[in-house]
Amino acid sequence: MEVASWLRKCILSRLHGFDVHFWDSKGTVPTDLRDTNVLVTFSADHNILNSFPRLRLLQVWGAGTDRIDVQAAADLGIRVMAMEGAAARAIAEWVVLMVLFWERNLALWTASGASGTWTWAERYALPFSELTARTLGIVGCGPVGSEVARVASLLSMRVLAVRVRKELPAPPGVTLLGGIDSLPNLLSRADYLSLHCRLSEETRGLIDMRALSFMPRSAVLLNAARGELVVEKDLAVVLRHGRIRGASLDTTAIEPLPPESLLIGIPNIVITCHQAGFTNQAVERGLLILKNNIVHLIESEGSAGGRQ
Repeated sequence: MEVASWLRKCILSRLHGFDVHFWDSKGTVPTDLRDTNVLVTFSADHNILNSFPRLRLLQVWGAGTDRIDVQAAADLGIRVMAMEGAAARAIAEWVVLMVLFWERNLALWTASGASGTWTWAERYALPFSELTARTLGIVGCGPVGSEVARVASLLSMRVLAVRVRKELPAPPGVTLLGGIDSLPNLLSRADYLSLHCRLSEETRGLIDMRALSFMPRSAVLLNAARGELVVEKDLAVVLRHGRIRGASLDTTAIEPLPPESLLIGIPNIVITCHQAGFTNQAVERGLLILKNNIVHLIESEGSAGGRQ
């Protein structure tokens, strides 16, 4: 089922009785949606926002508002809300899955096991390490980064972090190294570096050739945030030359990867097709956030009328 049809069905089945509509941000705005008060979408620029004269709440289906012209929305009196934290648990599980995938070298051993080509000599050659001996570095300590830290701490991993708003306290179980200016320190100390910060002018291209040069050769990059946080051509060079062990990317700058992408064909990369936060429970939490935001809008402004 196409994503637009699937999401529209979810919204209608869970939020019947509310004046809420979904649009997939593609093409021109359908005429029958122009009078909606509440819109769920992925992205919207100034022109799109002006196509909804009665719009009062724009709910992003996702954790960030980087694909919304937030200033234009504010000028038009439209509230913009994201679903922060809805997929936090799901993404934390993805991080653990990827850490164990690399730590236990599952790509090699599942292939060897299925083909019957492994030997006892290979099996005894190098024992694995338990996660108690590993350090997880986290960039961004919002709802997702904090949940990742909590779950990693339960597995007795050492958790270090940097955050954009360094004046905020560290989540439980986290050693906060400072702000983004402390990233080189984090990079040099992490066995696994997991990105969970918002995309902004400050963080776009955060993981470039210089940043990657601080990572140990044994380190692995994990990204379940925004693809644009990583300079993909730099990552491709680093991976092909074995300067870091590998990378697990749930998101890339263009999805799916175009045929000309430099990331295609690299053996030490895992791409999971934007599925890290896609669970039944995450969807239900997202719909609950949407419902609560609509109720709050009705209670604070009244249920009648549009923008003045």
